[in-house]
Amino acid sequence: MKRKEVKNEMNKKIFLTLLTIALFLTIAIPQASACQNILLDRVDIGNPESEHCHFLRGWGPIEPKTHGGTWGGFDQTGENCRVVYYKTDPPDKPWAKLNLYTPKGAAKTLKIRALDGIADDSFDIYVKRPNGKWILIYSYTADPSTEEIWKIHEIELPPKVAKGITLKIKIVLTGETPWSGFDTYGQLAIDWIELWGNGKPRC
Repeated sequence: MKRKEVKNEMNKKIFLTLLTIALFLTIAIPQASACQNILLDRVDIGNPESEHCHFLRGWGPIEPKTHGGTWGGFDQTGENCRVVYYKTDPPDKPWAKLNLYTPKGAAKTLKIRALDGIADDSFDIYVKRPNGKWILIYSYTADPSTEEIWKIHEIELPPKVAKGITLKIKIVLTGETPWSGFDTYGQLAIDWIELWGNGKPRC
């Protein structure tokens, strides 16, 4: 074999080797850098710094800072929350909304810490599909007791709503209203909301 042919053959082998390495890195690196079942985004309701950029709409004032009260022990721990339905809201809008974000991940699970208190704190959770339609993904019927208990609700997201970068969430109070303390406190307190899935955290 002539020297030129040998050189061309070697160059061909080098090129194929480099191409193979490049293809491997393209496939392997994103998989290695992505994490499974991690916290993608979080809103600490009642913390303005955490709420920033999450486009909250329809929420009551920060509690117990505004009206006092126990709020499931928050008067002792110093934590904050807001209610979904407040006395200044129209009667036909017993809901609150916010946005969560997944710029580098695939959302799988929504977690919400809500107060099941003295009032009927039953609620529904809706998420907005890319076509603009709200769909129901979760319903909770409150405990009829008068204890104040913070409960974490873990909700699996359907694939058709978990693919977008922005996840729009609506919490709708379905419990009987008003209760005796509604004009002071409102109804259905939320502590935090988290979005879990596969990928990279927002921050």
